[in-house]
Amino acid sequence: MNKSFKESDENINKNFNQLNETIGTKFESMDVKYGDISKTMREMHNDLKEMKNLFAKLVNHIVKE
Repeated sequence: MNKSFKESDENINKNFNQLNETIGTKFESMDVKYGDISKTMREMHNDLKEMKNLFAKLVNHIVKE
């Protein structure tokens, strides 16, 4: 009985460690994935802001003529 309990305990620990490792790996990949998405969105925001400013300058230039 004691041996069976010890084996069960070892199996539970092994499964828990595997689960912990799997979850850690998935979180790391999500962090990379969503970090890249966030970076891309920030770059797009900056590009749109620059385009808006350039468009405003163009309109002001045309209106002054």
